[in-house]
Amino acid sequence: MENLQTEEKESGNDNLCTEGIFYDVLDNIFQYLSLKDLCRAAAVCKSWHHRVKIEISKRNDIKSLTLPITYESDDDDSDNDEDTFKYLQNKWHFSDSLRSLPHFMLLFHDDTYNFKREHDHFHCYYANYVKMGMFYGCFETSGLSLNTEEVCTIKNVGIGISLPSTDKLKVDCYVPYETDLPDHAKSSTMSRLANEAISSLLSTEEEHNCFIFLRNQSEALKEDMISDNNSFLAEFSNSLKQRCKPGSYSLWGGGVSEITYSRFGRNDFVWLTIIRVSGLALNSWSIVLKMNLSNAEVENKLTNFKKDIHLKSNSLALAMVPSNHNESFQQRLKKTEIFRKIFSNIPLVGVYENTEFTQIGINSLKSDLNQVIVHSNSIIYLILTTE
Repeated sequence: MENLQTEEKESGNDNLCTEGIFYDVLDNIFQYLSLKDLCRAAAVCKSWHHRVKIEISKRNDIKSLTLPITYESDDDDSDNDEDTFKYLQNKWHFSDSLRSLPHFMLLFHDDTYNFKREHDHFHCYYANYVKMGMFYGCFETSGLSLNTEEVCTIKNVGIGISLPSTDKLKVDCYVPYETDLPDHAKSSTMSRLANEAISSLLSTEEEHNCFIFLRNQSEALKEDMISDNNSFLAEFSNSLKQRCKPGSYSLWGGGVSEITYSRFGRNDFVWLTIIRVSGLALNSWSIVLKMNLSNAEVENKLTNFKKDIHLKSNSLALAMVPSNHNESFQQRLKKTEIFRKIFSNIPLVGVYENTEFTQIGINSLKSDLNQVIVHSNSIIYLILTTE
């Protein structure tokens, strides 16, 4: 009997030892998995689910800004707000882990919820704090390109930009409430709202800041709404120049057809959204080029621009490009041809918007205190790089 108990005890110890080794192996594998693959692994069994939770908890101190940029044309007759909110929360699986450097990545639609769209082209910026400290969202544009490829309908797949936020790379976002702009316009306190926006974005002092400013220029906007939007943009521009020294920040963005935002399960009208990326690990540069410049002038400006910036293997570029709806993709692509030739090693996403919309940006290398921030008929380029 005593020998039997000893054998059982040794067998139990062997099982525990084997199980411990197995979980060590799992932990080593899980640390390299993306969030999408971790979610799949968690569904295998309870013990795997537990190990996945441990792995995800290790990444909880990292926030990420993700800009899904996708073409969708699914239709759905459901007008249920709750379903819409669930859809927005569960829409994307991310193909790369939160610990990655900034990069373009694939996004996979989970196909659980559908969302009715009135437009064929639905690209996005949807800013919301969701599980795992993830910001993500949507805005509508006329067209998109990644390098020389047009982003077209591919079932369940999109393109995104991921910016992990750590102690050395911070991400902040400002979205006013639906009533903020009209209320402050009526009380003539728009400058106060703009100052509040700047203060909320610049919550910490950093040597360098990158701002992405997207404003709603939907055809549905009434004249007074457009006026309120313009008023805020003017006041924000003044406040930004007062708070940030020339050369200490970059700025990129412009008008987009529509922005979607979900707050506490309610889909509100969105006037604008402003993103601030900052920190010791960040460098960014923006440049404004008028569309009426000759090819030689554009090439000269971009060549000089390249000499004064410091590119790395993880550098990314964005272009806000005015474009007519009836332009072909090749016509749109030609507008960024010189940039792609000079910066041939940098992935470039081109965002094509209505020629009547404004473009927002500065020449970040200039020391001019009174640079124009709001432009027309101009291409705005932004380059991001991190340590």
